[in-house]
Amino acid sequence: MPLTAQAFRVARAEAEEHGKNGEAAMSQAMRAFTLAFTPDPTTDDEIDLGEHLLAQVDLRAATLYVRIAALLRDAGTDTGVEDRAQVLAAEISTSGLLFVQAKLELACTFHHAICNDQAGIASSINRLRELTREGYYAYYVAIAHFMADLPLDTPSHAQWLDEQQTVRQQWRSMVIDRRVHPTPGSATGAP
Repeated sequence: MPLTAQAFRVARAEAEEHGKNGEAAMSQAMRAFTLAFTPDPTTDDEIDLGEHLLAQVDLRAATLYVRIAALLRDAGTDTGVEDRAQVLAAEISTSGLLFVQAKLELACTFHHAICNDQAGIASSINRLRELTREGYYAYYVAIAHFMADLPLDTPSHAQWLDEQQTVRQQWRSMVIDRRVHPTPGSATGAP
């Protein structure tokens, strides 16, 4: 995640250098989304910067990504994550940007995994399967299994940069780390 976040920072800086406000805002939205999975203490600032950059352009998907990042930041806490996710799901449905729904569902899976909510995990994985059946973001289903420490129902066709077991361990570690060290400033952490 830190390397991915760094790549998005570089992309944002390059876009700003060339006066590409939309590209800068999208890169920042993705940076905030990426960092929100981690305990990085700058996540709040990165979300705020994303909101600031998006106020200058009209990029609905990127705006939703930043709002999903805020959910990720709060995952595993009692800050109304599930209610906020339902509101976002309705907005995404209304917007017609249904491809964003997969990112939201991945965030929900992360929350459920941190809370060890098996029913929530199963529901999220089923929704992810439905959302990715056309092949876009299909690897999210494998990531959801990894986060929840579940075996894959079917083999993943994703081409991982590392061995699949390493990727599994990295995603699971993020869940365990969040249980042990809830996001700074959040309410209560998960059990």
